[in-house]
Amino acid sequence: MLSRLFWVLLLLIFSTLSATAQPLSVEIEKLNSLFQEFRYQEVLRQGAEMLDQNPNLQVTEKCEILRLLALSYYARQDMQGTLKNFSEILKLDGNYRLDPRENSPKILAFFEEIRHQFQESKQAHTQKKADSLMVTSPVILTDSPESAAYRRMALSFVLPGSGQIWRGEKTKGWFQLGGSFALLGAGIYFSTETNRLNDQYLQATDTDEISAAYDEYNQAYQTRNLAFAGFVVIWLYTQIDFIFLSPSSIHVAKISWYPTVDRSGQASFTIAFAF
Repeated sequence: MLSRLFWVLLLLIFSTLSATAQPLSVEIEKLNSLFQEFRYQEVLRQGAEMLDQNPNLQVTEKCEILRLLALSYYARQDMQGTLKNFSEILKLDGNYRLDPRENSPKILAFFEEIRHQFQESKQAHTQKKADSLMVTSPVILTDSPESAAYRRMALSFVLPGSGQIWRGEKTKGWFQLGGSFALLGAGIYFSTETNRLNDQYLQATDTDEISAAYDEYNQAYQTRNLAFAGFVVIWLYTQIDFIFLSPSSIHVAKISWYPTVDRSGQASFTIAFAF
């Protein structure tokens, strides 16, 4: 009798576990469907409820919910929420990687930068413990990616197209970089030629010689102006493209945001440009 009761209870336990596991998997699929339909507010609400109501989630399930929350915050241009959820994923699994088939290049670059900072902070924390033999609280992110973002922005100002190359648009970036250098080089060359031909024009004495010298000077002058104007056009386009446009399939970024996280785990953000 006791043996039967034991097996009945065991069967009930397994039935309950399977009944609870299946709906949870279905709920995650529904959450993903809401995200694909761009219903980000519902994803944020339902995802938060799933995390609160299911404290014993598996790591893979919890990471998937946090990923959808992070992407929804990103789509709403809430970098603080995005950073917080990506950081929670790295707390659960420091080696977690986003699938490039399911995430845009912009998201991948953003997450990889956070993961890189996480790994560096973890190594620094481990080394500090080994050196000092002191137990300290875990470090999530100690070095903000803000400085790296500013360096890329500054490099894009100096080398038009470098921002696009870093962002993964290598064909466009190299074309813009090569075109800008070619126009700048042409502008410098014809600027020198303009000065040289101007001197020849001023030194000419014969009427025919003066006319020919002026034509050469005028042609070099106009070519110089066109080259510099073309360089300015390419430079302006590359900056607008790098700051305002995005290859992300989720949304088009209109403001550049750069995240920071302190030792207590509090997330914050910095606006690089605001117009």
